[in-house]
Amino acid sequence: MENVVNANANQNQVPQAAQTAPNSSQTQQVVLGTCPKCNGQVVAGKYGPYCTSKCGMTLNKAYGKDLSNEQVQALLAGQSINVLGIVSQRTGKAFDAILTPGEIEEFSYTGRNGLVTKYRYKFTMSFPDGNGQQTAAPAPAPAPQPVPQSAPVQYAQPAPAPAPVQPAPAQYAQPAQPVAQQPYVQPAPAPVQYAQPVQAAVPAPAPAPAPAPAQSAPMFDIPDLPDDELPFA
Repeated sequence: MENVVNANANQNQVPQAAQTAPNSSQTQQVVLGTCPKCNGQVVAGKYGPYCTSKCGMTLNKAYGKDLSNEQVQALLAGQSINVLGIVSQRTGKAFDAILTPGEIEEFSYTGRNGLVTKYRYKFTMSFPDGNGQQTAAPAPAPAPQPVPQSAPVQYAQPAPAPAPVQPAPAQYAQPAQPVAQQPYVQPAPAPVQYAQPVQAAVPAPAPAPAPAPAQSAPMFDIPDLPDDELPFA
């Protein structure tokens, strides 16, 4: 298959096209290409390819699989690589895929000293068919839209059972006290009331006859006399 580097290549194998660069210890380092993040040199190391500028670009792994020097050189040249045995995190099944490098993405993980930020290729994944032809990976399903949460159903709470009614203590009728027998007293006979004799009507005295009017003395004429001559002057 053209322009696809197989994952079965020996990881310690140095590509023929790779160049060597001297270091401070006068040992030869195999240069695999140029770092896509900082344009530094990517060399083959003891634990896999790495950027000598230490910019944080991760090139030695893809989807948890170690990459050989030949595969990293192909990625740096913009070529696709064939990676075998990638394990799906969703199903746990292994599958083979063809990875094509794209833009660079940032990722983080928690290390021994806290949060670590690194960079890596963002791959386009496709799958080889039975004839060795490359098949594009199906477009990822759209992210499910969040379903609006409906208000929780409020169920009616059962009414509390009524408190048991305490029966009132029985009230028994008190026996009636016997009435003391009073000695019988003979009532005194009522005094006999005798009718009073009817008083005979006393005739009213006859009225006294009215006195006869007094006979006045006959009036007489008094002569016109001087005052000094009147008999009663």
